[in-house]
Amino acid sequence: MKKIALFFIAVTILASFWSMSVVHAKTVRIPSVDMVFTISPDGSAYVQENRTIEFDGDFTFGFYEIPKMGYGSIENISVAEGDQYYQYESSASYNPGTFTLSDTGNSIRIDFYFSALNETRTFTVRYSIKDVVTVYQDYGELYWKLQGDGWDFNIGEYSAVVNWKSPMPMDNYFIWAHGPLWGEFVKSDQESAFLHVENVPANTFVEIRVLLPS
Repeated sequence: MKKIALFFIAVTILASFWSMSVVHAKTVRIPSVDMVFTISPDGSAYVQENRTIEFDGDFTFGFYEIPKMGYGSIENISVAEGDQYYQYESSASYNPGTFTLSDTGNSIRIDFYFSALNETRTFTVRYSIKDVVTVYQDYGELYWKLQGDGWDFNIGEYSAVVNWKSPMPMDNYFIWAHGPLWGEFVKSDQESAFLHVENVPANTFVEIRVLLPS
């Protein structure tokens, strides 16, 4: 099918997976997750995910996986807490405030190290994705599974914003969400849409689909 040099998105990314490794851990709770996807006209995307975690016990590291599908390449990966960025290491020292990257074959895995004891922390993962845009003759599609059904924790509040940089009439683009029936995915304005779901059960997927005219 003919490709047009305008932006439109065709992304199929299975949910990124977070996990925490525990030393004498009791429980974790995730009160909130919020994500922002900013799509550029060149077909790239900048992604930011903030995940707030309440720790009951002693925790030392976690990992985050980005499946290797639905895009050309990934770069500029970072981990932070607020304005404190973790230091990338090619080989793990396991020191708090550091992270490593590895290729598992099916995903890019981020291992990050910290020290948490009976406290609440917010971790931010950022990265850029190349070639996420597939432009067809009449439309493009964003299909992004924000969370897969293999996640073992309940989430109190889940939100995501999808932005694009070329305004268009709100009647000209279409959005859907799949997952918990009590969630909502609404058109915010000519440049963005907003998803919000409260009380996402464990092992429940959340995904969005956006159609934009080319």
